[in-house]
Amino acid sequence: MSDICVELSGTLLNFRVGGIILSDDQILLCRLTEESWWYPPGGRIRTGESSLAAIHRELEEELEGEWEVASLKATAENFFDYCGQLCQEFCIFYEVRWLSDRNNRSDCRRTAFPGSHRA
Repeated sequence: MSDICVELSGTLLNFRVGGIILSDDQILLCRLTEESWWYPPGGRIRTGESSLAAIHRELEEELEGEWEVASLKATAENFFDYCGQLCQEFCIFYEVRWLSDRNNRSDCRRTAFPGSHRA
């Protein structure tokens, strides 16, 4: 299976999923060290893969600990320029619930609750 990301008419078309994870009125977001923007944990949907299967796979790759995908929450369409490439992105967001106490989630990789002391 391949990521659903294709260039059409000079625009990179991308399909992704994201997890909306709330804790103590904060949302869990990721940021790559070399970038200035934040995004919910998740990633690209693969060909032949449902968005629900994709969110499970992506969270397994990015997060440790116990969590469950609760429900479909929103879809979004974004247009942006990335390194000179025009991009159009469709994202499907799912509510995700932690099943363990927040203090046990220090093992999350590449993630932080903005405003907290984790990076």
